[in-house]
Amino acid sequence: MAKFQDSFRLEAKRSGLMVVALAPDTKSITGNSQYLIYSATMKGDFTDFRKMLVGLGALPYVDQIQEIGIRQGSDSMEFKIKIAVALAN
Repeated sequence: MAKFQDSFRLEAKRSGLMVVALAPDTKSITGNSQYLIYSATMKGDFTDFRKMLVGLGALPYVDQIQEIGIRQGSDSMEFKIKIAVALAN
């Protein structure tokens, strides 16, 4: 979990986005679950968000992005995503 959080924050920084929140959904872990769902909120420009998505796609343990929400703020855009991260076996 810590490896994903560090990688996520690094990708956001490289992309020019500011991470507002990054938290695992502990309810997503069940007895047979292979994934942990993270919710993330970031701020920045849309082109930077696109760079972030490409960077996340390169991480081997990111299985899928389940939801994307985009909202225009007064000074920047806010991006909310839910990411399924594969748990180590």
